Amino acid sequence: MNLMTNRLNKFWGISLLLPFVAAPLTAHAQIFGCPVDSTLGLMGLSGAETLIPLVAIGMGCSIPIIIISLQLYFRHEKNKMMHQTIRSMVDKGQPIPPELLNKEHDITDPAPRRGPRNDLRNGLIFIGIGIGVIIMAGKVGWIIFLMGIAFVIASRFEKKETIGQPPKI
Repeated sequence: MNLMTNRLNKFWGISLLLPFVAAPLTAHAQIFGCPVDSTLGLMGLSGAETLIPLVAIGMGCSIPIIIISLQLYFRHEKNKMMHQTIRSMVDKGQPIPPELLNKEHDITDPAPRRGPRNDLRNGLIFIGIGIGVIIMAGKVGWIIFLMGIAFVIASRFEKKETIGQPPKI
């Protein structure tokens, strides 16, 4: 964590010093005979204007990283709390309920797992969307339509499992 903080501090330090570096660059450009009036190089950007695109690009690239980091952090916290709960139950001598360890029936999961794959349903949906896109946009819809056909064919080869029995391994 310390290494990451150090790199982040260096990045912000460099990006905050960029406007101050822009002035010497314009001075060098004037020495070599380039017609520059207080702009960064030949790009036509002043020192303060160079900071805006850098911050915009930095924020645009960091938003997905922040979202994934938050998701991983909260998953880690949830696992840590579950392990603390199990430890306290073991320390007190209480039995651990199997639902607590079963990932399929996770009590804290906001989106419960769906049932077995339904390729026929997915295929019919893709076929319908494909036909609509063929009518509206043309050739692009054929890809979606053929994906739907593939799902329908895959549903014919899918082995149906009876409800209530565990899958055969």
